[in-house]
Amino acid sequence: MRVQVDGIANASLAELLDVSATGCFLRNQEMSFLIALGDRVAFGFVLPSRGVGLVRGRVVRRTPGEGLAVAIEQANEPFDELLGTLAQNRSTR
Repeated sequence: MRVQVDGIANASLAELLDVSATGCFLRNQEMSFLIALGDRVAFGFVLPSRGVGLVRGRVVRRTPGEGLAVAIEQANEPFDELLGTLAQNRSTR
């Protein structure tokens, strides 16, 4: 997904991991060195239903060489749809 950090002109790509309604982990080695605790980030994605998910949050943990843990502060309805799909997929395993 595409991640935008307040104060940094260019967006970066990151992998979304360990996502929940309150937080997630963004895997991107470069971002893990450039972004500080407390920085605000925004990221977006497109679902198969063509809904565009938009999420805003704050960096609460950095794992240098791996990525960032983000506390989600704001998200739209397609993000809820993503969480529902992930939960449904998990329960069918």
